[in-house]
Amino acid sequence: MNASAAINPDPQFLRHDLIVEMARVEMAIEDIRGNRPVAEQGVLLPALEQRRTRIREALSRLPA
Repeated sequence: MNASAAINPDPQFLRHDLIVEMARVEMAIEDIRGNRPVAEQGVLLPALEQRRTRIREALSRLPA
């Protein structure tokens, strides 16, 4: 492995990692919506939804 490969990871690996993280966030959102009182949802969901948005944006910036 050369030095540039260590500094610039393969976009496919980044895409995979982001997709896995997106799935985790979406499962957490579903769990909260299905198992938490509405009052708790209002506290917990905004941060997860913001995280999901940031992941989507990161995915859209990766080369195809």
